[in-house]
Amino acid sequence: MYNIERLIRGYKYLNDTLSYKEYMEYLIKTYNGVLRPDGLYDFPGYVNISGQGLNIVPTIFGVVQWDFNCSYNQLKSLEGSPQGIDRNFNCSNNQLESLLGCPQSVGWNFYCSDNKLKSLEGCPKYVGGNFYCRDNLVQFTEEEVRLRCNVGGDVHV
Repeated sequence: MYNIERLIRGYKYLNDTLSYKEYMEYLIKTYNGVLRPDGLYDFPGYVNISGQGLNIVPTIFGVVQWDFNCSYNQLKSLEGSPQGIDRNFNCSNNQLESLLGCPQSVGWNFYCSDNKLKSLEGCPKYVGGNFYCRDNLVQFTEEEVRLRCNVGGDVHV
């Protein structure tokens, strides 16, 4: 089960009328979350939590079958991210210093540009498409990315 206290600390209210619980219920209902025995939710489509002012990823995600977008927040960690993504994963434009907590497998493209990355620690083991990792504190090389990740497409650094 996810730790509700951790979630509440990381949640910035979307507006004055939604409680954290209501926001989580909104996400689950809007994106058709399916409850698993372990308390996480699988999502049959895409999930977009970008631009919500979040500083943590809500730990309700199991597998997202399409895209997962958590860009343009204030994330310092990817802990709580979906365990697997069938298509695209976008965590660009946050405050990330590492990729710890991100999915280990991304079916299509992986985006982690415009963060404060100092290391590729925790990056996916497999990305079926392209790997985008530009404009971070460290300018990584294609070789560094490919040493850590089996990238099926191009590496953009």
